Amino acid sequence: MLTGEQRLLTILDVYDALTAEDRPYKPPMPQEKAFGILHSMVDDGQIDGDILELFEKCMRGV
Repeated sequence: MLTGEQRLLTILDVYDALTAEDRPYKPPMPQEKAFGILHSMVDDGQIDGDILELFEKCMRGV
């Protein structure tokens, strides 16, 4: 079982991979699309939905 820190880092790593501007092999993905993918990963049981919700609130300034 992953710790809370590991679950958060997993979400951050996926988000960064999708939205980073410094990837020469692909353009950055818009934030809305990245969060859509992350929510799909929650639906599939791949990442923690509670942590994603907190991260998304922080990123959106809610």
